[in-house]
Amino acid sequence: MLNEIIKEYFKLYLYKFYIKIHKKTTQLIKIHNTNLIYIILHFSINITYLVILSGYSLLVNEKLNIFNYPSSRIYI
Repeated sequence: MLNEIIKEYFKLYLYKFYIKIHKKTTQLIKIHNTNLIYIILHFSINITYLVILSGYSLLVNEKLNIFNYPSSRIYI
């Protein structure tokens, strides 16, 4: 009788231990997923800024070339 109680207690203890491991694992996965979402968000923001700044730089250079073209024609 005592052996059966010990076996049942041990089974219950193992079951609770597995539940704790499962909860901790799900918490770690949630933390990892939120970190991954933030990394993707920051990367996409950086790409957006790069595109905007590159476009602005190209437009500014194009305007400068337009302004410099007539003056270079005068000095030829």
